[in-house]
Amino acid sequence: MRGADGGGPRGLADVRSFAVVPTEAGFEAAGRRTACLVLGAHGPVYGPLGGHRKPGSAFADTATMQRRDCLDVRSHRDARLVSCADPHDEQVLGFTRLGADVTLAEARTESDTACAREVPPRDYGFDPSVYTAGSWTSEGAWKTGTHFVVCTVRKQNGGTMEGTNPEEGVAMPGSTDGSTKAMGVVTVGGLVVVTAYTVALGSNGWLWFGWVVLGLITLGMVASRGS
Repeated sequence: MRGADGGGPRGLADVRSFAVVPTEAGFEAAGRRTACLVLGAHGPVYGPLGGHRKPGSAFADTATMQRRDCLDVRSHRDARLVSCADPHDEQVLGFTRLGADVTLAEARTESDTACAREVPPRDYGFDPSVYTAGSWTSEGAWKTGTHFVVCTVRKQNGGTMEGTNPEEGVAMPGSTDGSTKAMGVVTVGGLVVVTAYTVALGSNGWLWFGWVVLGLITLGMVASRGS
């Protein structure tokens, strides 16, 4: 049996994948499969990873935070994993590293600025007038000397974020909630009805006026949702 280093799994900051290649006889006995391990590149890996993590579970260390994770922030030291389809406080965008001379205490005041510079939320489609960069640090990254920082995005006003792009898993800043979608459907349906009425019985100014008002209300809801 021997190992093969395959680089880091996508989404984690400081890990390496490692394939445990069996002997030829063992490979056939295992149905021509190999075991794949996830190892910390410079230190331990904490707890379940990926889809094995349960919503609501607390992060024991920032080493288990992954790109696209959505966070329920209970305090500046307590974050819980939540579904990105539900309201959340922050979303993980990526990672950066601070200098070897930066202490953990200094990192907790400098990491937001580093993330804004290295992993700016605007590069992920977030309006810089509404969203700002956030960050998470932990003792583990300083004990191992990696000085990794988890970079997130959050609302400037401290409000919650909602909605995701199911393809990319990135929060959609301008996502539309159910009531806005319903108004859109009603507006389109109203246009169909008014057009049919006009074709059958002739134009009615009040009906068109009502539809215009409905359309303006819908546009207002979309605009307010985006802000």
